[in-house]
Amino acid sequence: MSTNQKRHSKGTKDGGKFAPDVNAESTVDFRETKTFDDHTYQFEKTEGESVIVHYTLTNSDGGGGWRFEYDQLTRRVKAHGVHPVNPSARWRDRGEADIRTVVRTLEPNAKLIDLDGDTYLIGGNSFPLSKSTISGISTGQMMLTGGKFDEEGLRDYVAQQRNDTDRSESERPDMAASFAETRRYLDGIELAADIGSDAARAGTVGAMRERGL
Repeated sequence: MSTNQKRHSKGTKDGGKFAPDVNAESTVDFRETKTFDDHTYQFEKTEGESVIVHYTLTNSDGGGGWRFEYDQLTRRVKAHGVHPVNPSARWRDRGEADIRTVVRTLEPNAKLIDLDGDTYLIGGNSFPLSKSTISGISTGQMMLTGGKFDEEGLRDYVAQQRNDTDRSESERPDMAASFAETRRYLDGIELAADIGSDAARAGTVGAMRERGL
């Protein structure tokens, strides 16, 4: 996910336009031109009664861009790269702006982004989250919705588990790889605390069904 991306998601010939929204009341909230990582985009923000906000960004250097939707309750983004129909040499050389930079600027409360089958932490490093970390996020959110933990209690739990892991590794250094996976799993649980209880509740199956998602 560098500025000069090595790979891009499959695009659409109509420049990343969205399919008709299930919310008939949705309208384009505003159109604007903005620069991210030295890439200039024309973008539209579409929202309505739903808490899902849609963005379409068209790259001025050849017509590529991004489109993404942000769930304000779960604090999660689904993003798609858009290929230009006739990519210019400049576009092929420079690619797109880092989508995490774009999202962090437009929706500063967003925490996670799904792109090309991987999940990234907005504000984190350029590598996708590991399966262990993603599993930890799910576990942490279930712990939050179960009523036994709040965010602070969950962080205390993670701190204790990390101490236990460190102690166990000192006794069994031959199992370092296994303990590394445990730490990645605990990182995910801690991320769930950072994302918050409200987001955890909004992401439950029942809540998503209630919202028609």
